[in-house]
Amino acid sequence: PFGVLYTPSVMKRSLRRLVQGYRYTEEDLIMHPKGYYASLDHHSSYVGDDLPQVLANLNRRTDQARSSLRGGEHAHVFITFGSAFGFCATDGLLRMGSTLTPGEMVANCHKLPQGLFRRRLESAAEVCEDILQMVEHLRSWREEVGITLTVSPVRHWKDGPVENARSKAHLLTGVHAAIDQDPSLSYFPSYEIVLDELRDYRFFEADMLHPNDVAIDYVTDRLLESYFDISAIQATVDRVEALQKAVDHRPFRPESPEHQAFLQRQLKDARELQEQLPYADFNPEIGQLEAQVKQ
Repeated sequence: PFGVLYTPSVMKRSLRRLVQGYRYTEEDLIMHPKGYYASLDHHSSYVGDDLPQVLANLNRRTDQARSSLRGGEHAHVFITFGSAFGFCATDGLLRMGSTLTPGEMVANCHKLPQGLFRRRLESAAEVCEDILQMVEHLRSWREEVGITLTVSPVRHWKDGPVENARSKAHLLTGVHAAIDQDPSLSYFPSYEIVLDELRDYRFFEADMLHPNDVAIDYVTDRLLESYFDISAIQATVDRVEALQKAVDHRPFRPESPEHQAFLQRQLKDARELQEQLPYADFNPEIGQLEAQVKQ
């Protein structure tokens, strides 16, 4: 509901606001120098120049997430940490209208001037405490929720190799310290699978930082084997994979009757999946398919 988040401190604040039903208002947004509204709690995909529309989108996604967490017979949350480095609000950022307190980490800098932020590395102890508070927030909303922690294998190379290693070390130490204190938490080793099992650059994209499709499929298979009865969900997994392939497909003749019929079938299946899996969000796929349908 907040877009891609990286640091435990920001995730903790986001989860707290989610379970409390926080409503975003104009006071929570800043006016970017380029003329659009942005939330320092959200990814840059949530910015916009229409204030009511931006706020409606932020609050709608929060409501959807709260409903998904509360609904259904079972609930399980996977939390993936990307970096222990974060950017903290300064007085200069507050003068732009931010409601964060000085020193609070932002979710996204939105390409604002570097001088408005102070870079800081969370300690392993802080990571552990952030996680335990996240667990408290989640269980205040749904007591029996299952929680799995993971660390992203994506290298944050802008920090440099040494700082990236420090960051990941703090995350791993903090995660396992939290699990030691609360054994009901579980850990999925996506970080170790990619960097220790696969451990070859042929499993990475050309930037040598992001796992490629082969690596992603390998990790996904390991995740499904660990947490699900594959035979019970394979049909649904196949439908979702087919939908993703349909969205990525680039036809030679997009306006042909055959391709238009194909799009209509995929749209029908996507809408059925959304109805059957209300806790998932297929709106991006539905939107991309609808954009290709000729009226």
